[in-house]
Amino acid sequence: ARDCGAVVPSTCFMKAIDGTLEAQEKDGPKLKRIIKGSGKPGETDYAVEGGDRARGWPYQAGVGGITGSMTTAAIGTLAICRDALLRPERFSAYGDDLDRKVKRSVQDGFAWLDKHWSVEFNPPRGGPNWHYYYLYGLERACTYGDRDHVGNHDWYAEGALYLVSKQLEDGHWDSGVIGVKEVGPSIL
Repeated sequence: ARDCGAVVPSTCFMKAIDGTLEAQEKDGPKLKRIIKGSGKPGETDYAVEGGDRARGWPYQAGVGGITGSMTTAAIGTLAICRDALLRPERFSAYGDDLDRKVKRSVQDGFAWLDKHWSVEFNPPRGGPNWHYYYLYGLERACTYGDRDHVGNHDWYAEGALYLVSKQLEDGHWDSGVIGVKEVGPSIL
């Protein structure tokens, strides 16, 4: 709405950030951050201690299990809100401490996706009816988060290969839900 010219109070974005941060797992296993090599001869990927903890999101704070679809949705929410609070000028109540918390939360969300990586199902092993929603969310989170990779995974290439392999002759994808067809090419 904001990008289309609607006036959205900055306090709405602050509330969205607060709710999203609150819903994230409070702790998770430490993971090393993968730094991708440039692709030049002799340059390889390497891992660093970045303080990342694999922390995802459930559908609602404290309700249900953590899933890939909800984790990608939360990452996208935080990235959109952060952008809105920094551009065209920084909202005064959005201070450096909160910005660091948002960036840490997003990084930890990507660590959760890395730990539970899949394009074949909604992690950690979700129902088939949310699988394509997860793939859409993965694309949104990685685009908003300016990510070419999740850990060692080229999310776009792996996702595209999976989607092409599952597309049916008439052009749709079977979502696994009785009577529901996913129609392309809106995914990835």
